[in-house]
Amino acid sequence: MEKKKVFVSQPMANKSREAIERERHLIMDALPSLLNDADLIEIPMLSELVAFSNSPATCIGMSIQDMANADIVVFAPGWRDARGCVVEHAVCLLYKIPYVELINDSSRYEITVDGRLKDDA
Repeated sequence: MEKKKVFVSQPMANKSREAIERERHLIMDALPSLLNDADLIEIPMLSELVAFSNSPATCIGMSIQDMANADIVVFAPGWRDARGCVVEHAVCLLYKIPYVELINDSSRYEITVDGRLKDDA
C-alpha cells in the first residue's frame, strides 16, 4: 500500500512546542482508523517550528509550500479560530486539495470529509 502524505493544520497560538507536538501525535495516531486504515506519513512540522521565530506571513507561505506536497490535509479541532488554519483551508478549497476536519468531543476524534461528516460523505 502506498503511503499518503499528511499535512496537519492546527492552531498554535499560545501553545508550547510540546503541546503542539503532543496534539500532532494524538492526531496521527487516530488518523489510520478514521481513514480506513490508510498507510500515512506526516509531513514534518519543520515550517511550523520555524514559526516561533518568523513573521506569521512567512510561516503561512511555508505552510502552503508544505501543503502542496500533501495527499491530504487534516484540520485539527479549533482550526476555524486560527488565522493561519483559515488561510490553509481556503487554499484547500480554491486548489481542490483533499482535506478532512477533526472534531474533538474531548473523548475521541470524529472526522468530516470536505466539511461533511464521514458517514454522509
